[in-house]
Amino acid sequence: MRLNSINEVDVNKAINRVSPLLDIMPKHKRKHSKRVAKTLRKAGVGKIGVYSGLLHDYLERGGSLFELTQHINELGLPQQIVNVVMSLSDDEDNAEILPNQPLAHLQQTLGRIEDQDIKNIIILAKLSDRLDNLKKRARKGKIGKNYLSKSSDLIQWLSDQYTGKKKPFKKLTHMFEKLGLIR
Repeated sequence: MRLNSINEVDVNKAINRVSPLLDIMPKHKRKHSKRVAKTLRKAGVGKIGVYSGLLHDYLERGGSLFELTQHINELGLPQQIVNVVMSLSDDEDNAEILPNQPLAHLQQTLGRIEDQDIKNIIILAKLSDRLDNLKKRARKGKIGKNYLSKSSDLIQWLSDQYTGKKKPFKKLTHMFEKLGLIR
């Protein structure tokens, strides 16, 4: 599996393929997930990243791991998508141990994963997710200094962890810079 094997993933077709899973989420979360996937695609991420971006909030929004796995298998998609989605989900055990500490949760999660390609996809998906969240807050005029500071720390830490091809990471961080969200 190559991270940047751009097998020309059509995001709209991907959305249609996983729509039964997306339909359990509130409308605003479905839109968010679609934007995350489209941003990943623009950054040059392939199939695993795009599908993972679409489904990154699925488990947190009440989706079943069994149904996710079953649907991915029925579609003939790589199992790594399930692994990435699980890694991007804040489970309740971690929420109790690490309240309001997404970076600590992500550090623990990435520390348990041996496959560097999967780690890199998780990092890119997390960046894309945070970018969309920051854009939403900016539109509403609700970017607090604390959230912006945590976002900056997250981006710096993810930059230190990322070992994949530089182009997708640079494209995503450039999107932050273009919006004036980081320097």
